[in-house]
Amino acid sequence: MTEQTTPEQTTSPAPGLVALDAASMTKGRQSKETVQHFRTPGGTRVRLKIVCDSVGFQSYAQASVLDPTTFLWNVVASVPYGLMHTVRANVNPYRTWTHHEHEAFDRDRDELLNKISFLLD
Repeated sequence: MTEQTTPEQTTSPAPGLVALDAASMTKGRQSKETVQHFRTPGGTRVRLKIVCDSVGFQSYAQASVLDPTTFLWNVVASVPYGLMHTVRANVNPYRTWTHHEHEAFDRDRDELLNKISFLLD
């Protein structure tokens, strides 16, 4: 099951990054995840992926850039597992999305965007 975020979540708090899509939020068998893509002014493609798994240590929040020659995503920034808002918010992968969970994913997303903005500036 895939849910789309609200339009205000497609705006980027990081200067210069342009959201290419709304964050897709999916609920798997034992996890919830969100993925969103951005572009820098220079054309670099950025992907943010946040996964909150029922097995806590399998959760992760990563920012990747697309290598235009190999078309592979390379992880350039992450939020340490112990600092992820989604983990601390006790996101439950077995129930539908709650407002509280959306906020936790947004905080992890914003932290990744700030790291990307710093790295690509």
